[in-house]
Amino acid sequence: MPSLAPAPYQEFDDNGNVLAGGAIYFYEDGTTTLKAIYNDADGDVPAANPLVLDASGRGDVFLASGYYKIVCKDSVGNAIWQLDKIIGSGGDATIVTTVENLAELTALDPPDEDGVAVYVGGYNAKSDGGGGMFVWDATNTDPKDYGTIFIPDFPSGAGR
Repeated sequence: MPSLAPAPYQEFDDNGNVLAGGAIYFYEDGTTTLKAIYNDADGDVPAANPLVLDASGRGDVFLASGYYKIVCKDSVGNAIWQLDKIIGSGGDATIVTTVENLAELTALDPPDEDGVAVYVGGYNAKSDGGGGMFVWDATNTDPKDYGTIFIPDFPSGAGR
């Protein structure tokens, strides 16, 4: 079995506070049917879905092949964000990538298809509160705002 895509998380609420006790739900894309996630890269150890975040708002899982809808909720069930068409693993390649900061995000080569997710550890440095999950959208023409829209160092598309 190929290695599965890692999906590390550290989440914050709308006020920038650590989302302790929050939960990340992984669904079949376009549905409310929970989709398998794993504790290991080989897909041998299933993980609980939703992924409950620890006291520092962190959690790690591995995604299987195919597309996911991922929803983040706070500890009382209020939705914080939702991402659609997130690609898990495909073939022998790991699709979800982790980078240290936003400078590394904007320096990445363009992905071959929309929906590729990159987890960013922080704005300038890992765990400084400015990171999160960003998704490639080649059709996005929104201007960069250095908060939710980042334009890469190559000519087309954007992460949001």
